[in-house]
Amino acid sequence: MLRPVLLFLLCLPATQAAPLFSQPPSLSPAALVLSAAHGILGGPGQRRFEEFGLAAGTTVHEIVWWGMQEDNPSLFEVSIYSRNNVWSPIWTAAPISVRRDDTILSGGYRLHRYAALLANPFVAPEVDFFSISVFHTSPGVLSWGWLETPAGRNGSLMVKLPADENRTLWRDYRNLAFELNEVPEPGYQALLALFLLVAARLHHHRPHLHRAFAPRVKALPHRDRFIQVFSLNQREPR
Repeated sequence: MLRPVLLFLLCLPATQAAPLFSQPPSLSPAALVLSAAHGILGGPGQRRFEEFGLAAGTTVHEIVWWGMQEDNPSLFEVSIYSRNNVWSPIWTAAPISVRRDDTILSGGYRLHRYAALLANPFVAPEVDFFSISVFHTSPGVLSWGWLETPAGRNGSLMVKLPADENRTLWRDYRNLAFELNEVPEPGYQALLALFLLVAARLHHHRPHLHRAFAPRVKALPHRDRFIQVFSLNQREPR
């Protein structure tokens, strides 16, 4: 009886990451901006910052972003800043372990989706707006491009490398694609299935336990049982 219930609970879909903030990418290979230590031919690179808002106390467990060009996912640096100060990060993860999924676009272009599950989740402080920077510390002539999004507003910020002493910020009309996710605790259905499994095991072994600990009573022969019952029904003379 419990087996169909267990199979149903275990087949329910696993708990998915819940988006807290999302700007999906444009799927055009031309919608690409540089955010790496080096340019395409090895010249000076640039760093990009994209603005977003979160309620105070919100916890981010996973960061997702999109980009193109050949790269090494282990060389990413992801930092979060207060919106009015992109020079001193309030949170950073570098180097960061990144999972990459590829999608082939028309024309043979390869789109990369990157997902980083954070060992130290970002908890939003008492600030309404922030800036995130996804930066590829590419060595040599390697480079990386961050994909744009049609969903953003106000554009992004850029610092040309090497940063000058005046800390000049440039405003770009293009917005950049990324997603902030919360990863909930495991679903209740898995815990319920485990509870039912343990209960079924205990129920299955209960008869054996009764037989093991029941008192050993030797059955009397039929004739002796009759005599015993007859004698109990007799009253003693007064």
